[in-house]
Amino acid sequence: PFRASEVTGRIRIEGDRGEITEGDARLLPHGRVLGEVDLTLDSSEFVPATGRLRVEGASLPDLLEDLKLDRDVMTGTVHLSGDIEAKLIPRANILRELTGPVTLALRDGEIRKRMNLLFAIAAASDTFNPFRSREVLPYEEIDGELVVDRGTVRAESLSLIGPAARLVATGDVNVVDAPNEVNAV
Repeated sequence: PFRASEVTGRIRIEGDRGEITEGDARLLPHGRVLGEVDLTLDSSEFVPATGRLRVEGASLPDLLEDLKLDRDVMTGTVHLSGDIEAKLIPRANILRELTGPVTLALRDGEIRKRMNLLFAIAAASDTFNPFRSREVLPYEEIDGELVVDRGTVRAESLSLIGPAARLVATGDVNVVDAPNEVNAV
């Protein structure tokens, strides 16, 4: 589902097994996806896949758009890595079948989604939030240990460091079914 150029790798197929090694794709407009994927090719309806993937320096809005999510909700640069499993189903949303742990690092962006409780707390103090905006939360770093589970992304630990706030949270978001509600503590 990603827009890419200069895709390279080694493909090996033997019987009903396939593998892609040394995978490397330049994402558009910038960033890279690197990794290895093992495939089971014995079904005509879907392809089970397991792999280790890494995303480096990707545009967060473009990555969100490629995943059929709202590109305007956040800005920044994405770095992530994970060991994932999925059933690759033609014309299906891959996020519905994706599972596995992911390490996330977002850099230098903004959250552009109203989060009423968070922004109400932040707006209560000029010291805590000099920007006093209820719509935008700038950040320098967001780091997290996530678990992806068939359309839900759960943050085991998530930290945000920015000029307006420092936050630590756990929670989950349904990234498949609108309105993509966030549940966080």
